[in-house]
Amino acid sequence: MGRTVHRPDYAQDDAPSDPNGQPMERTSPLAAPSVDARRPADALRGGAIRRLLVAALVSIVGAATLVASAGTADAADGDLAWDHFNRVVNGGWGAGWRGGEWQMPFAPESFRTTGGVGLATAVPGSSREAVLPDSTAADQSVRFQFDSDAAPGEEYSAMAMLRADGSAHYRARARVRPDGMLALSLSRLTPDGAVAFLGGEVLIPAVDTGAGRWITLRAEVVGSSPATLRLKAWQTGSVEPDWQVVRTDSAAALADAGNVGIRTYVSGDAAQPRTVAFEAFVASSVSVGGPATTTPPTTTPPPTTTPPPPARVVAAVGGDGAAPIGTTSHPVPGGATWVANWGNDNAAGTFSQPLRTLGQAVDDVDPGGTIVLRGGTYHESVDVPYGKQVTIQNANGEAVWLDGSKVATAWTPDGDDWRMVVHHGSPVMSG
Repeated sequence: MGRTVHRPDYAQDDAPSDPNGQPMERTSPLAAPSVDARRPADALRGGAIRRLLVAALVSIVGAATLVASAGTADAADGDLAWDHFNRVVNGGWGAGWRGGEWQMPFAPESFRTTGGVGLATAVPGSSREAVLPDSTAADQSVRFQFDSDAAPGEEYSAMAMLRADGSAHYRARARVRPDGMLALSLSRLTPDGAVAFLGGEVLIPAVDTGAGRWITLRAEVVGSSPATLRLKAWQTGSVEPDWQVVRTDSAAALADAGNVGIRTYVSGDAAQPRTVAFEAFVASSVSVGGPATTTPPTTTPPPTTTPPPPARVVAAVGGDGAAPIGTTSHPVPGGATWVANWGNDNAAGTFSQPLRTLGQAVDDVDPGGTIVLRGGTYHESVDVPYGKQVTIQNANGEAVWLDGSKVATAWTPDGDDWRMVVHHGSPVMSG
């Protein structure tokens, strides 16, 4: 007999941070939350707060293999910026979950967000930039995914901007060449407007750069005199590789803290304006985050669509604890069912056409199949039928939250205490 996790309904667009980008109370994706039962009463007596976030137990039952990392809402990955572009904005990108509002130094009308992606359109031979002014740090890591509607034979670039201060920054560039090869390079822009490349380009084989084939870029800068810069790129959904480009630089103009951002360039050979799409943008302070410098082992995804036999739970349970949220990588078998909280439950369930809910994916996936959750928060009740073997994992390098929190408003006074009734009449008291 299957077992069901009963939870109340939640708004699908609840974010794990408030409008100011501050972390809100939320549950770990694999761990039961804790509730401080006395806190609400203290707040109520003071008259400052009239509600409480009550965390419900979040678990997935049945014969599911959970492949993810456990952590807390204060995990450092994304402490500078975190944006999945799950909003509709024209003439800019608005503000993400963390990092403030995106600033475009020129042509803001070329930017928009829709369907979980940030779009930047440039005419042939021009570039576009977007910077987060509330993302200041000296040692930084940036990760995002990108794609473009550029036609075969047209060149374009997607770049991470590091230590940007308005007149200078480092550039971590992924260039799609006219022959379709992906080339990585690091460079700096100094206040005098000069661009200097830090060594030559590095070609990355076996990355499909065609339209609809997303690529993940990750870059970081640490230290000064010299600063060390690192860069890598890989096919989104595959295992994250080791650093592919490492350079050092001692430019005094870029020794201090700055902001993070994104830059694009469309070659003058393009037949028309082209759009570069971005998603899953995460920026971290390396000195705090640690995970930004963590390099997962390089492995090859299995060639078969059949995942390995499920274990009880695949997660760190000893030693130094679980890996920080959003830092793990797992092989993704062919035919995996993809889910994104901006998707559509009538979609095909592929990477480019993901489902919207985990529940729908559990219904659709074949026994022994794999479900891959894109970064974000999922509020839903899930029933994995007893005996149905399913692997559920986060997309590589993306933070996934199964959030069972709710706002409790039905508190009633009871002498010196406050009570509310939940779970079929069982009283919960704070006092």
